[in-house]
Amino acid sequence: MGVWLLIGCIALFIAVLLIVARISPLGKKISVYVFLIVLALIMILPFYEMFVMSTHSTTRIYSFPPPFTFGSNIAENFNSMVSAVNLPRSFMNSVIVSVSYTVLVLLFCSMGGYAFAVYRFPGRHALFTELLITMMIPWPAFIIPWLFMMYIFGWIGNYIALILPTCANAFGQFWMRHTCQNQLTNPLPA
Repeated sequence: MGVWLLIGCIALFIAVLLIVARISPLGKKISVYVFLIVLALIMILPFYEMFVMSTHSTTRIYSFPPPFTFGSNIAENFNSMVSAVNLPRSFMNSVIVSVSYTVLVLLFCSMGGYAFAVYRFPGRHALFTELLITMMIPWPAFIIPWLFMMYIFGWIGNYIALILPTCANAFGQFWMRHTCQNQLTNPLPA
């Protein structure tokens, strides 16, 4: 019953916006802004609900209907989070992985893209086609083979297992090749 009521309200809202849009150009502009504001509020709602839920007890979070107002357990929840998770170490892990991954991606993808864009070598088109074909393989298909490879290399529980496997990715090389083809007018001599 509640779902059908919600669908009906949304359909009515859209119908009213379409009617207002046909009246005048100003009505069209107003209806577009109203629609975008409602859409933005719908997209902000999960973030608001996340903050609201962080201030309630576990039993209140799982109750129906869920709470939409802030609770009084924020200090208690924050203390349990800080005691369960080492926040400075987690932040440092994120910094180490993201900075080193970014540097290596820029290095390898720039070199690969430059080589594909500037140098003329035998098999260049076939190799680039194979690189593009790897972009068509779904990412989850790589998870199990990567896990076996990380185990064989002894990288389980190491930063290298997060950084190295995808730092020379096909999309980055494709992007850098396209950029080098369009931007470099006088490339370095081979």
